[in-house]
Amino acid sequence: MGADLVTLVLPTNVQWWAGWAPLRAAPNLLWGDESNSSFNYLGLLILVLAVVGLLVGVRRGLHVVVQVAAVGLVALVFSLGPSLKINEIRGPLPSPVTYKSYLMEPDAAVIELPTTWLYENAPGFDMMRTPYRWVNVTRFGVLLLAATGARWLWRRSDRPTSRVAVVAVCALAVLEVAPNVPARLEKYTASGATIESFTSDVVDPLGRVVPPGTRVVFAPASTGRNDFLAAFVASTLNLSAYNAAGDKVVRTAEQGWPDPVRRLLVDGGDFSDAALDVLREDLVDAVVIPLFDLRRSVAVWPPSQEQAHRRQVALEDVLADERLDVTMEGHIAVVVLNVDRRGSPKPDPDP
Repeated sequence: MGADLVTLVLPTNVQWWAGWAPLRAAPNLLWGDESNSSFNYLGLLILVLAVVGLLVGVRRGLHVVVQVAAVGLVALVFSLGPSLKINEIRGPLPSPVTYKSYLMEPDAAVIELPTTWLYENAPGFDMMRTPYRWVNVTRFGVLLLAATGARWLWRRSDRPTSRVAVVAVCALAVLEVAPNVPARLEKYTASGATIESFTSDVVDPLGRVVPPGTRVVFAPASTGRNDFLAAFVASTLNLSAYNAAGDKVVRTAEQGWPDPVRRLLVDGGDFSDAALDVLREDLVDAVVIPLFDLRRSVAVWPPSQEQAHRRQVALEDVLADERLDVTMEGHIAVVVLNVDRRGSPKPDPDP
């Protein structure tokens, strides 16, 4: 996900004053998942000071200033990803939302950039999921140039009033990029409450059923198998789990999954048979069925009925299988082998 150029020069709802701005970027409408658009604003006053600093550096032959500007410019190009976007509106996301849902089709861009070859072929670049983070290098360069510009203005100021004006400009430049602290606190407080609710509804009940050190697999996996909440639950309860979180981590973990685990998490098919295979082969001690999405429920809790539907189908499958024992605890079900019927064939469904 690359940066949209408009987010560099227009504030978003992250800045405290964006609500009064005549123009502002809307990260929820642009291509990407909002993280690539919300925090890119460089600040207009800082950019003005940076231009002053660059001009001073060029005029005085300060090579380090030119080098900083060049590095920042290269990083800016890299941050755009393989295509140029200028206020490119994404539109509503299709359901279910996956990582690919956030990616813009090449023909929708203003132009395709020469860096496309790098992102498709160069080692490291071809694995880069979030090139917009190169903006941080650009931001650092801009701040160094702005500091150079502010220092030059200060040294040229020979009167107290002039120096007060320079200090005021610098203070306004900092204030311009300051976050909306009350809104951030409100959001983080709500996130904390969500974590507490999730812990009470899921983590604590699961901890009463499975002891620390238990080997588990959370299934069905989330869309794209980005099972963030599985990682949270497993680490909190000191469980060992096959699930992983984060795109690159998931791809790496998948390479080491035994075939029965892959059939359970990737291939689909008969859920109870796949669960039985991982249990019989002693790959796990229990299969944990979350009645929520291990990815989407990070942002929304309690889960919606839509999130629970796919997991409910899996639950009904194992409940109908006499070879498995199921323990229900609120939003989760823990599946283990029925020791009395572990060698029995799966019963036929009712005609």
